[in-house]
Amino acid sequence: QSGEAATTRAMFIRAPAILSAKDSVKVLAEYTTTDEQKAATGRDKVIVAVREGKLMATAFHPELTDDLRWLLLISP
Repeated sequence: QSGEAATTRAMFIRAPAILSAKDSVKVLAEYTTTDEQKAATGRDKVIVAVREGKLMATAFHPELTDDLRWLLLISP
């Protein structure tokens, strides 16, 4: 639902994180880092999905799971 945080399973394959986004970019999802990742990067979270206008980018592969929510976001 709109305004509520949802949990989803994601498959990351050598995917970079998005470290920042300008104001015109809507952050769709964030990944909470592990303690080890936080120690290495100093970040609690990283951005893993964004949208700007008709463009959407993810740092994971939504097509590799059975969860269709991400694919429905890009459908016309």
